Amino acid sequence: MKKIFEKALLDIIITVVILLTLFTGHVFIRWFLYLYTPVILAARIIALFSKKVKSSKGVSDWIFHLLYAINFTVLIIDRWWVLAGMWLLIWILAFLFSRKRSVQQQSAKRMRKR
Repeated sequence: MKKIFEKALLDIIITVVILLTLFTGHVFIRWFLYLYTPVILAARIIALFSKKVKSSKGVSDWIFHLLYAINFTVLIIDRWWVLAGMWLLIWILAFLFSRKRSVQQQSAKRMRKR
């Protein structure tokens, strides 16, 4: 359990920051998210199209999907449409990346059996 939180710590912190927008609506949070979110989006795009996929041992994809769902939902509630759209793309890219990783892992297992 500790390993999950270590690997997902940054995502958990960002989700907490996004949840704070429900209660504070602070302008600083909005600008922080407008700077941070495109960076994560670009990182997800690069990761998806990279040839080598890093294994995420000990961390289930469900925790990231849960956090991204919370982020998307809160941003929709706050009516921050652009940020919500970017987080939806991040969530979709995360799903595609996890599929790519599982296909590559299955392929590697088949190659070892030969």
